[in-house]
Amino acid sequence: AEGRQLSEVFNIVNNRTREPVKNPVQKVLKDGEIVGLANHTVLISRGGAEYQIADSAAPIRSDTDKVQGVVLVFRDQTSEYEARRRMEESEQQYRSLFNSIRDALLVSNTDREIIDCNQAFTDLFGYTLEEIRGKETAYLYADTEDYEKMDAKLRQHMVDPQFPMTFQYQKQSGETFPAETSAFYLRNPEGEITGFIGLIRDVTDRKQMEYELIEAQKMEALGQIAGGIAHDFNNVLAAISGAQQMLELQIQNETMHRYLKMIKSSVERGKTVTNRMLTFTRSSKLDVKPVALGSFLEEFKDITKYTLPQEIQIHIEEITNQHTVEVDPVQFQQVLFTLSINAADAMPDGGTIQCTVRQPTERERRVFLRGNTDPYWCLLVTDEGIGMDEETMALIFEPFFTTKESTQGTGLGLAVVYKILQMHNGWIDVESTPGEGSTFIVGLPACNPEGSPAVMEKSIIQGDGETILIVDDEESIRNMVDETLSTNGYQTIQAETAQQALDVLLDSPSSVHLVLTDIGLPDMNGKKLIRIVQEQYPEIPIIAMTGYVDSVLDETLLSIGARAVFKKPYSTYQLSRTIRELLTPE
Repeated sequence: AEGRQLSEVFNIVNNRTREPVKNPVQKVLKDGEIVGLANHTVLISRGGAEYQIADSAAPIRSDTDKVQGVVLVFRDQTSEYEARRRMEESEQQYRSLFNSIRDALLVSNTDREIIDCNQAFTDLFGYTLEEIRGKETAYLYADTEDYEKMDAKLRQHMVDPQFPMTFQYQKQSGETFPAETSAFYLRNPEGEITGFIGLIRDVTDRKQMEYELIEAQKMEALGQIAGGIAHDFNNVLAAISGAQQMLELQIQNETMHRYLKMIKSSVERGKTVTNRMLTFTRSSKLDVKPVALGSFLEEFKDITKYTLPQEIQIHIEEITNQHTVEVDPVQFQQVLFTLSINAADAMPDGGTIQCTVRQPTERERRVFLRGNTDPYWCLLVTDEGIGMDEETMALIFEPFFTTKESTQGTGLGLAVVYKILQMHNGWIDVESTPGEGSTFIVGLPACNPEGSPAVMEKSIIQGDGETILIVDDEESIRNMVDETLSTNGYQTIQAETAQQALDVLLDSPSSVHLVLTDIGLPDMNGKKLIRIVQEQYPEIPIIAMTGYVDSVLDETLLSIGARAVFKKPYSTYQLSRTIRELLTPE
């Protein structure tokens, strides 16, 4: 090497860019200062081998402090550099894995001071690592009791990651949320605990789904009870309604007609009560059709002029007939009445009810539609009232829950709304703040508008001497139907049980032209009676009567031979028309 140029012997390059590195000797000779090389410098030997080096150059000075030469010192750091490179790669892999975990991860020391967190933590809580590092984990809990409970378990080594605990946490924004928390111990090679890792999973959506499931189960149980009560009540109403309709045809006295109208009005109110109860049954039949929200809400607004206080105004904002939903108009009107009355009650001094429409949010599609991509519209009904706290909002859809006095409400209103919307494959949600009003969000399937069906006129149809076999275990209903038919041109035979009806048919099958039977018979299920009559006397048409409102039952009755199904209480006008149609040859 002696006598050669330094650049020939000391060939150094940048190990990242592979560009030659400026030789430090020239700088030392020029400036007379010690110079060190960057730690990514590689020395290429005469044989082509490469060494990672740490290098420095210092001036050699004369007695007069003049620079006479340079001392070049370098050390082979290849092993240390490789170890450091592997450590950096490992750290990078760890960080990449750490940040790829979708649940929030938090690392703390034994004093529960935060050391590290992943990106999911930042996304969930809103804090960056720089903002949260060094703070105690108590900073994140919404309730100090939760923090103390977790602390006690950590100190007692009672944490089992297989069984996570649920706590309430608070985000940087102040919003609280429930999250499952699993804790893991960090240990050194000697097995001593050096810290903790917390895995925090937001379960807000899951809690909402669990709530929806519990509500659905409660509604189903209540529906079974309501169905039984409504069936018995409808039997009573059927007898009263039939008698009222017959008297209305026979009595000309004006005073008596006023009384009959009062009876009719009471029966209609009773039907409304049973219909509200039957809304809780899962199979209640809906008359679903396209409804244009624009015109429907304008008509509803006109109706409310007579039902809401004058101090309450309804404002419909940018809702057109392009916003069309698939609903039962009668049921949907009940939803609107309930929401508007509740909104008015929340504004005792008057105010405005605002109605707007939008598409579902991502959260609503995730929570309520469970991935369903069908088009939906959300109707928002907003008031300026007293608002609600979280405790009240958690209960408002519970049957019989009410914030009103016992004489002012039953607590069924919003529970019925909840069930109606569930039957429409829709949903209802609420947002509210005490003192700032409430917004109810009603989600409904969207569709294209279609024509509306015509309304059938009421006119009684006379018989032509045909014989009707009436089968019902309720004497009052048998007598009422008997009176209705016999005074309108029919012959009648009564049977209290299914067996009595079969005996009549066996004795003189040709004399019976139509069978009118209840479904709930004491000795034999009405469906079985229909099957037997259909098999043995297929020429005799059968009409089924029932106090239940169940579309599945309707389909079953029609499939086994019934030609029509009537719900109690029914219109004698419609019954007479159906009987006439079935007895008239095609």
